[in-house]
Amino acid sequence: MLELMLRGERGRQTLEVHLRVTQPWTVLFGASGAGKSSILRAIAGLWQPPATQVLLEGKDISSLSPDRRQIPLVTHHAALFPNMTARENLLFPLRGKDTGSADELLRRFQVEHVRDSKPATLSSGERQRVALARALACRPRVLLLDEALSGLDIPLRTQLIVELRRWQANSGALILSVTHNLSETLESADEVARLEDGRITQTGPARAVLSDRRDHLLSLLGD
Repeated sequence: MLELMLRGERGRQTLEVHLRVTQPWTVLFGASGAGKSSILRAIAGLWQPPATQVLLEGKDISSLSPDRRQIPLVTHHAALFPNMTARENLLFPLRGKDTGSADELLRRFQVEHVRDSKPATLSSGERQRVALARALACRPRVLLLDEALSGLDIPLRTQLIVELRRWQANSGALILSVTHNLSETLESADEVARLEDGRITQTGPARAVLSDRRDHLLSLLGD
């Protein structure tokens, strides 16, 4: 279980959040600018307002630096090391060890053909798959996705969700992703936490939490 208690200011916005992540894949759903990214950054340790507590499996990790939390954050920018090949990007968190694991992750995300290529030569979809593979290389207990699947075509997005599900089933790790895309939410979420005006207003199944968007939900579900 992952739990966050947060109160902080981001620009003109005040965030007062108590979030408990217990389901395998939780989607933090909200409009652009609602504070979703700030919540992920607080969990990852990249933003640490004073009144913040992060508990992982009951242990307080609030004082740990980002690199010691073992909670990677993948954004839609796919921030890879530009001077490293795809394979070298994966080997970096492994400190050069367990090269077989890196090769397996490249195969799993179907980017083994670009293992010796640098990020500038990759397509956006290839960069995103390499970024996801690198995040899994350190065997995280929690994976944070900040619009990491946005901008991808639907078949590729579906493929990545399936692959992340397989990894999750084997590892037992939690995924917390943020999006304002309704179809992505329906495709991935075991549970949805809705963020409005800096607060979590509701958690539960997508149909219940997003019931005010019933017409759009029905069109996506084909009901």
